[in-house]
Amino acid sequence: MGNYSRYFSHTELYHPDDVPPPVAQTELRFLARGVLDPLREANGGPLESTSGYRGVEHNRRVGGASDSQHLYGTADDVRDQTERHSGLELFLMAMRLHPMRVHLPSGNERIVVIGGCGLYYNEDELGKFIHVDSRPRVNGCITTWYFDGSRYVDLPGYVQEILHREGIAFC
Repeated sequence: MGNYSRYFSHTELYHPDDVPPPVAQTELRFLARGVLDPLREANGGPLESTSGYRGVEHNRRVGGASDSQHLYGTADDVRDQTERHSGLELFLMAMRLHPMRVHLPSGNERIVVIGGCGLYYNEDELGKFIHVDSRPRVNGCITTWYFDGSRYVDLPGYVQEILHREGIAFC
């Protein structure tokens, strides 16, 4: 178990009462090295993992989607621990990440891309935390959404405009 990457340990990516199976642990290692570490470096400081791997019961308790990426070890919800950046800024940093070839000590390797990114409303500011995952992209685009406090909807128009301007494919 131990460290999954340069910045993230297993204790940050799942609860000790909810230990992921070996396949999900491998996925968490790819996620940590290919998405979370580069995002932390782009952020310029630590990220707090608020919800990594979830078993079926845990996922049900928190109201997660029945086919949530968290169930597979391919997702994490994170926030900027330094509080220098808003959730929107962190979301845009994640959307700008480039695919990365990741080599695990086990000998496994693959190119890891961000495949899903969600922005969550918070009373304090727009999206205090974000969801990132390493699911396969659909037709080359990143699956995105915005949770407005009561339901999942498309990203706000001005966020879509930023992504279009930067040539980032999303759906």
